[in-house]
Amino acid sequence: MMSRSATPLPLTVLDGDFSIHQLASRDRVPPQALAADFSCLLALNEQVTLICPGQIPVKALQTSRRWRVLKVDALLDHSLVGILAGISRILADADVSIFALSSWETDFVLVQSGSLDRACRALEAAGHEVNV
Repeated sequence: MMSRSATPLPLTVLDGDFSIHQLASRDRVPPQALAADFSCLLALNEQVTLICPGQIPVKALQTSRRWRVLKVDALLDHSLVGILAGISRILADADVSIFALSSWETDFVLVQSGSLDRACRALEAAGHEVNV
């Protein structure tokens, strides 16, 4: 297995605030949520989580608002080990709570809007390049 956990990575902060919604399995997902530049729908049995831009109205059981998305700007091979672990360790040491996601090609870390500056400073201090 290859490791990139110690390799500096380029990250980009996506525009805008995002919300994380807990939906009932029967709830309708607004089409504009899935048409957004960044959104995520995760369903497991009765658990449904939707992440989408904060300005999109969503009928939800619970909503956590004002998250920012940091995208790892690199195509990550599936054999790489420790990418999210390295980023989450840096952010944990900076007392920044995260919500982590992966897509086929890369990883994403969501941080509360109020913690974005602290998260960016911690990642940059660890050698990562953060584009805001």
